[in-house]
Amino acid sequence: MSEQDIQDEIMLHIGARPYLRVWRQNVGTARSMDGKRVVAFGIKGAADLSGILACGTRLELEVKAKKGRMREAQKSFRAMILRFGGLYFVARSTEEADLALESHLGSCKVCRSLSTPSV
Repeated sequence: MSEQDIQDEIMLHIGARPYLRVWRQNVGTARSMDGKRVVAFGIKGAADLSGILACGTRLELEVKAKKGRMREAQKSFRAMILRFGGLYFVARSTEEADLALESHLGSCKVCRSLSTPSV
């Protein structure tokens, strides 16, 4: 399965959770429509998926294929997110994304209260 396939699957799998908003984070360069300029966008090393949890915590998910490795810029971005209190996970499947989110739910009353259906 390609990294893009895994990413799409994770977005569909976690995207509707009531305690989380998540979006695709694009990083790169593109030519302007007139072809005269090159425009850079995003933050070098940023995770593939970015989001925010109901408790206000920033979430970053770097999606990797089975043998994919993090680049130095990605490691630096991860260190910055963690230094400022955000969550950063590498996920190679929907199961790994689930485990990452479950670990947060175990310690966060706000997100946990929104994750369970009210009776």
